[in-house]
Amino acid sequence: MKRALSVFSVLLFALIASASNTTIRYFLTELDFRSNQPVPESEVRYKDYISAEYENNNIIKKLYVNRRGETTRAELFLYDSTNTLKSTNVYLPNDQLVRQILFGLEEKAVEYIEYVYGVDTVKDWTDRFSILDFNEESLLKSHGFFDVNAFRYGHVEFEYDSTGRLTHEAWVRHPAGKTMRWWDHIFDPETQLTRIMEFDSNGVLVQDFQLSPDGTESIFWYTELVDSLFINHTNLHFKNVSKLEWGSLTWYEVDTGEVFLDSIEIFLPKNMLKEGTFAINMELDSLLNDSAMYNVVFNGKGKSGYDATQRSVLGLTYDVSSPILSIGTKPYINEPIVQFDQSEPLITAQLTWIDISDSAKIIVTEFDSLDLTKAGSRLFRPSAQADLQDSTFYRLSFIGTDRATNVSKPTII
Repeated sequence: MKRALSVFSVLLFALIASASNTTIRYFLTELDFRSNQPVPESEVRYKDYISAEYENNNIIKKLYVNRRGETTRAELFLYDSTNTLKSTNVYLPNDQLVRQILFGLEEKAVEYIEYVYGVDTVKDWTDRFSILDFNEESLLKSHGFFDVNAFRYGHVEFEYDSTGRLTHEAWVRHPAGKTMRWWDHIFDPETQLTRIMEFDSNGVLVQDFQLSPDGTESIFWYTELVDSLFINHTNLHFKNVSKLEWGSLTWYEVDTGEVFLDSIEIFLPKNMLKEGTFAINMELDSLLNDSAMYNVVFNGKGKSGYDATQRSVLGLTYDVSSPILSIGTKPYINEPIVQFDQSEPLITAQLTWIDISDSAKIIVTEFDSLDLTKAGSRLFRPSAQADLQDSTFYRLSFIGTDRATNVSKPTII
């Protein structure tokens, strides 16, 4: 008989292989088992029977075996550190979990009672229990709640699509069978977001929000900050697509190797936790280090109870120093050529030729992207440079803007 046990039974035996002081009793019927009427092993040969294994008089495993010696069902009993029975797991021969019985007041039951019966606290009655039933894909299909008299006072039912993705959850009160609240889950394959709509017992929409694939709620979005940006302020523009319970922004100072150096955290004010588009000055200018690199990370929690999806902007360079520029040319030239240098890369530069004899006469030249790459090089003619007036003395004024939009002081020669 023992050699005929399935692989699934062998795996169950492995779970308690280290147990000591174990005994096995055999029963011909469920009634015999409940009344503790065991029979010798010799009497169960070629019959349907129950094999029950005990450790220190606590049942730890129960196998249902047919007359061919094949295990058709197994029940595994689990205890806590005080030797109190906490759960029974029921398996089929293919290792499929089909039922789980939880003893005592578990978390889902507390949540159900508090909502359905409108109470703030629930007494920890240890004689309550819950029965969880699973479908063929081992997905939870029903979570029933029972009192000491085995009366089912409520249950939660679950529905799934063909891919195993949850589509519907309903909380039902018994004995009336009235649905007290339910959720519809609508998955968007394009965005990978799941829209969840919660309704009360009257069918009124209570909440409407979206969950990311990691189970967090998609709420907060940066609307201007992007990775690797240079900034000279701590103004932030963002939007909330649903309500926040709280939200925070943490500036992590990092070196070029992304090693953490320091951090500063601020919390969003209450008036910015609602849906909408917002702008906030975080007033961190005196706390951040010039030319340092930061990762800005949002964390929070939605009004739905789900954690908000974390949003990060990486590699922000905080730069409040204006660029230092130099400009030069030859004393006498037959074409408008110059050379320049800079303390940091520029995004714009403007060269102005000022007629010394008449300062109202000026020629303004905007550097293009190619011109901006010629810092520190030899003399060149800017791409958009107009011709100069012959035999005229000019003064040069040069000004530029760095990547953080800091404007240099004019350099004049």
